[in-house]
Amino acid sequence: MLSDFFILSSRGDTLVYRDYRGDCVKGTPDIFYRKIKSGKESLPPIFNVDSVNFIFIKRNGLYFVSTTKFNISPAFGVEVLTRISDLCKDYCGVLDEEAIKCNFPLIYELLDEVLDFGYVQVTSTENLKAYVCNVPEVATRSEEPLWQCTGRVVYGTDKMSLPSTAANKPVVLPKMIQRGKKREVFLDLLERLTVLVGTNGNILRSEIDGCILMKNFVAGSPEVKIMLNDDFFVGKSDVVSRVDSVAVRLDDCTFHESVDVTNFESTRTLLVNPPEGEFVVMKYRLSEANQSNLPFTLIAFVEENEDSKILEVVLKLRCNVPSSSCANNIVVKLPVPKLTDSVSHHITSGTQTGEFKSSEKAWYWNIKKLQGGSELSASIKAHMSEIRKSSRKEVGPVSLDFEIPMHICSGLQIRYVRVQDREKACSLFRWVRYITHSEKIEIMLYVLTVVFFTFFLAIPMCFVYNWRLRRICRKDTEKHLG
Repeated sequence: MLSDFFILSSRGDTLVYRDYRGDCVKGTPDIFYRKIKSGKESLPPIFNVDSVNFIFIKRNGLYFVSTTKFNISPAFGVEVLTRISDLCKDYCGVLDEEAIKCNFPLIYELLDEVLDFGYVQVTSTENLKAYVCNVPEVATRSEEPLWQCTGRVVYGTDKMSLPSTAANKPVVLPKMIQRGKKREVFLDLLERLTVLVGTNGNILRSEIDGCILMKNFVAGSPEVKIMLNDDFFVGKSDVVSRVDSVAVRLDDCTFHESVDVTNFESTRTLLVNPPEGEFVVMKYRLSEANQSNLPFTLIAFVEENEDSKILEVVLKLRCNVPSSSCANNIVVKLPVPKLTDSVSHHITSGTQTGEFKSSEKAWYWNIKKLQGGSELSASIKAHMSEIRKSSRKEVGPVSLDFEIPMHICSGLQIRYVRVQDREKACSLFRWVRYITHSEKIEIMLYVLTVVFFTFFLAIPMCFVYNWRLRRICRKDTEKHLG
């Protein structure tokens, strides 16, 4: 059982608060926010402060938090908060601070139905329709939030498309309003990439976590048939390792309870009876991503000058995706030595910006858009108060954040989507979108001394290691040493 529930903004403002039992101390939102800000490391989803258990999740910059004095199951507490956040998104259309403020009466009405004296009653979007009276209000926003996907949604195999914000609307609307609305089903194939590259250029870790996300705006449980490409295998076996390298290999996958997988093994077809709202149709994982499919290559040169106390770094970033695709919102983070006073930079295009954050001792390279097959470069000069032997070791590791619409690294594809409406009230629309995000990309720099205080770093970023460059440097070093 839960004692109270609240939603906090990233600044610590209390947007929603409901006390169900009155057995916890006052000011739990302030206690939680102070704990979040005081922690040097990220906190676990469940922690205890003065005999009060705090359970929280973070969604789109908002904290969904509940407290209890009882020893409840951690998985249960996290699942309840996840379901509440999903309900807020289904009823408000989008999950952000502005939407919560515009629809706070609706949020309080949902909380009163979901929890009774701290006990969970119902969390289904469809079942709550009969008990919720408030009409959602769509918040107006001048531009799309950064955490929203920037790709466009494609209609079937046709060239029709919609903005990425097309699905940001309430699922549940009164019948009078629904009559003028399109009956639509949105499918998102999302992948998050995790890559760790060692100092010797070897990829230590490469994982892909993917899912097929559906948002259903059709009442009456329509039948949705999803066919995936048939050249992929699930599981690790000798048979899979001997097949063509082009085939897609998944370690494992799980399905939503509404998915019929009877024909999945034979035809790679999923039959879905979707509930209203947003849910994950399929989750999958790939622990050893194909290196040739990784989307970026990064090369860096580092030169040290002790006389002028300047450490110069040259970065070259190449986008390996097809020319028909592009990467958006790219952020390259380069940690610099602790004794750095200031950083100057030179970049080649107006779509790029560079920023040095002295508090973090890191330089950020922000690229708004990078077309597939193209390459950009940046030159950074770190002005230091003193250059030590350990200074070069403090450069890196380099981290990368990005978003690639209409591109998938694993090779999984949705061949077609068919929707059969049992009520046959009107025509249906189905939309498909592909997006790749970076989950955690880190490259530990490899430094090789060539001549005097000149260093060369080859960073195979997402990512093929350039052995030829390394051999050339080795030969030059041998010649220099005699």
